[in-house]
Amino acid sequence: MPPVTLATVAKLKPRWRVSIQALIRRARDLAIISDRQYHYLFQQLSARGWRKREPAQFDVAAEKPRAFRKMAEVLYGVR
Repeated sequence: MPPVTLATVAKLKPRWRVSIQALIRRARDLAIISDRQYHYLFQQLSARGWRKREPAQFDVAAEKPRAFRKMAEVLYGVR
């Protein structure tokens, strides 16, 4: 398994569409990383200022829910 770094975690963000912090937390919960790695990664996040705002290059587009609208159209015939 490759080492878990901020760069490797950032590559997962578009797929899972959650914050880097959430991915790190989940990795710790699944015992993929140790508590020590978890704390180190969060220190790195803080040092880069990513705890409050992740870089724009890692932004994912907001989802536009379509299923609810489609259900309303089918159920009520609304367009």
